[in-house]
Amino acid sequence: MLKKLMTNHSELPTLALIKLTRQEQIAEQVKTVLKQHYRKKKINKEEYKDIMKRAVGKILQSKASSINPSKVEALVTGYVRYEIYEGNPRTKEV
Repeated sequence: MLKKLMTNHSELPTLALIKLTRQEQIAEQVKTVLKQHYRKKKINKEEYKDIMKRAVGKILQSKASSINPSKVEALVTGYVRYEIYEGNPRTKEV
């Protein structure tokens, strides 16, 4: 009986698994946009990591059922502009 319950449980996707899959998809979308800026030397490694965390978190919190690549690109580009022109004090040395 226990073995039967475990098999049925493993077949059902859990909420955590669905969230992880969505997070990985979002991370891949953000990486494709962010790598362009990193390769052009517009941002450094620390800024890359910071933007990655903020963008993935923000998109993950949205209630949209699908990932819109144009909106992801606009969000990431906005974060890159902020890092370049405004200068984020968290990534700048004092």
